Amino acid sequence: MTGSAFHRRGFLISGMAGAALIGAPLVSSKAQGSGDLTAHALDATVGKPADGVVIDLFDVSDGQSRKVGQATTNVDGRAGLIAGRPLVVGRYELRFAVGDYFRKRGTPLGNPAFLDIIPIRIFLHDPAGHYHVPMIFTPWSYAMHG
Repeated sequence: MTGSAFHRRGFLISGMAGAALIGAPLVSSKAQGSGDLTAHALDATVGKPADGVVIDLFDVSDGQSRKVGQATTNVDGRAGLIAGRPLVVGRYELRFAVGDYFRKRGTPLGNPAFLDIIPIRIFLHDPAGHYHVPMIFTPWSYAMHG
């Protein structure tokens, strides 16, 4: 599956922040090969990678939201959510905590902030796939890039 929301990549980006898995692992005993899910966040207010954005990963395959991972973007704005293991086929939601990112930088936000958490839903269909979710944002807008 390709498109503006996310695209498959044929390589692993090096130097990404690691992700801590929470609860049940994302590895299926029947899955073969290994895959990855990565993200890239860019702060359009300064025209640079967004260092320190927390991204929560939820499995939403069964209609419930179950947190299965978390990562924080590095100085290049990149984060590894799942790396080097088989992916479980299903629907997931990445939640980019952009409100907290801007608050830590002292950026004036409304009360409440116009954008606080940006949710992106994706479907992983290949256990050995390489998926990348790129995003550019401000306190008032966001877009997928790629």
